[in-house]
Amino acid sequence: NIELYPNPTNDVIYVENLPADARLRLMNSLGQVIFETTNVNQNRVVVEMKELPAAGYWIEIQANNTRTTKLVVKQ
Repeated sequence: NIELYPNPTNDVIYVENLPADARLRLMNSLGQVIFETTNVNQNRVVVEMKELPAAGYWIEIQANNTRTTKLVVKQ
């Protein structure tokens, strides 16, 4: 089960328990990709959000022919 924390955040989001071949994207409310990483080969990814304005963002994770999208709030 994929975990994201802390949410809401002020600076970083930790994404854990990712499948080996995952693709992770951070998108704004307009669907614009702000951060993307592919072929994740680690259990944990750190997404830096410190410089982003306060808003809601979407983290999309694609792996094993499935897509999971979660809302993250930057304070």
